[in-house]
Amino acid sequence: NSLGDGEYRKYHGTYSHNGTVYAVCGSSSRLTEGSLDHPVMATSQLRMGSMVIDIDGDRLDARFLDIHGEVEDSFTILKRDELSENSSWIRYE
Repeated sequence: NSLGDGEYRKYHGTYSHNGTVYAVCGSSSRLTEGSLDHPVMATSQLRMGSMVIDIDGDRLDARFLDIHGEVEDSFTILKRDELSENSSWIRYE
């Protein structure tokens, strides 16, 4: 989230510039019943909608919009070279 206290934070260590971010938006064409409890998913929602991704320089903003255009989930990724001011973690929002 935009406060930097969301589900995931990337460690600033030996391999800090490696890795991939995955975002799954599997409800854009139809809803399918399921357990919605995969261990690596921060959130699972049984709703129709679409993911909107905006990129501006080193900032990526992603939002899940429902069929009414309401934001149901969102995250921000900031690409930074420096440590955050209060810890050894680089926070991805």
